[in-house]
Amino acid sequence: MPAGWAITGVCAAGKTTAARLLAARVGLALVEGDAVRPEGDGPSEERYCRLAAASRSAVVEDVVLGRWLGYFARLASPCRLVVLAPSADVVAARDAGCVKSGYRTWSLDELDRALRDVTPRLGLWIDNSALTPEETVDAILDRADEARV
Repeated sequence: MPAGWAITGVCAAGKTTAARLLAARVGLALVEGDAVRPEGDGPSEERYCRLAAASRSAVVEDVVLGRWLGYFARLASPCRLVVLAPSADVVAARDAGCVKSGYRTWSLDELDRALRDVTPRLGLWIDNSALTPEETVDAILDRADEARV
């Protein structure tokens, strides 16, 4: 059984909050994507290699979308992968309430399209639009077997 977890989704999907709660519940360290990001913004092999290594024994969170998710999943295996996929309207409302906006390089629409149209269906996908963070973590743990990659 894999020990580590990776949580991804678009900005403001609830990744960091869910990852913090999940890490506390399963007794693992939390690794935030911003902490392992090399110079520059956006996807990179170095960034995802760092996250994949951590995901085997910790809970990691970051934006990993499109073809990068398949690359990441191969590197991170074995781990459990969770993709948070709230509706675009919910993400927009959450992002509007944040001090730091996640949408600098890409628009909300671009990221939502990348998530829904290009990202491979790997791991456990959860629409957490109507879930509290605690309910999101409950759903993740209830369906942990579906998250294995």
